[in-house]
Amino acid sequence: MSEHASQEITIEANAARVLEAVLELDEYPLWIPEIIEVTVFTRDSRGRALLAELKSNAMGRSITHIYKYSYDNYPEEISWTLESGDMTKSLLGRYKVKEGSNDSTTVLYELTADLSVALPGFMKRKVAETIVSSALSNLKTWCEKSR
Repeated sequence: MSEHASQEITIEANAARVLEAVLELDEYPLWIPEIIEVTVFTRDSRGRALLAELKSNAMGRSITHIYKYSYDNYPEEISWTLESGDMTKSLLGRYKVKEGSNDSTTVLYELTADLSVALPGFMKRKVAETIVSSALSNLKTWCEKSR
C-alpha cells in the first residue's frame, strides 16, 4: 500500500536560487546528509538531470535508487518517479515552487511511496513524512545559507 506525505515550507531565498539547489543533483551530498553519491546518466538540453542514480543511507543500510525526472510544468514543478531501487516498489515525488514576496519562495514537497519492506502502515507513513520533512529542512538551510 502506498503512503503519501506532503509538507510546505517558506524559504527566504528567491525561486531561482531554490530551483538551482533542487536541479543541482550533483550537489545533493553537500546539503542532504543521507545522500552518499549521485550519478547523473542523462541530461536534457538545459543540463537538467533526466535519469540519475542516488545512493543514500536509509534504515541502517546503504540503498540505491534510479529516478526519472520530469520538467513538464517547470519552473512551477519538478517531479520524479522511481525507475528501480532498493526497499521501494514505487515512488513519485514532486516539488512545487511558488515565488513569494520579499525574496521568499514557498515549496511544497509531495511524496507517494510504496515501500517493499515489511513494516506496519503507521511506520511506513512515518518514513514518508520524515523524508519530506528532512528534505525541506535541508533545502531551506542550504538556500538561506548560500544567499
